[in-house]
Amino acid sequence: MAGRPLDVEIFVRQNGELRPYGELTEEEKRTLSESLNKRAIRAAAGLRGYDVEFLDFTQEQKKEKKQG
Repeated sequence: MAGRPLDVEIFVRQNGELRPYGELTEEEKRTLSESLNKRAIRAAAGLRGYDVEFLDFTQEQKKEKKQG
């Protein structure tokens, strides 16, 4: 059921201060996106009884994994 588009403003609380999402740097947006995605995955997996662990590979480890 399609309706009219939802118009929202997104703010991020950072160090006790509210900042508009559009004012974040690309790096801050990427970090926030990763955090929210991990939180969503953890919540969905938890509902199914799974425990999720995220491993943080360095660039060198990523290269070795692709090669090996």
